[in-house]
Amino acid sequence: MEVKLLKVLERHQILMLAVHKQISVNEAARRGGLSLRHTKRLVKKLRTAKGDFGCLLFQRRHPA
Repeated sequence: MEVKLLKVLERHQILMLAVHKQISVNEAARRGGLSLRHTKRLVKKLRTAKGDFGCLLFQRRHPA
């Protein structure tokens, strides 16, 4: 669990740089090890959530 949280924290820092346009979305994808499409989706999600960290956490809405 701790490893996943650290991964999300690192991802949040990288994506916030892209949200504030300090780096490009393409550069954020490369740094985060994600596809460009997935990075664009996450940046859009962060913008609508106004940078809220919780929007990057995956939470299932139904039992496995």
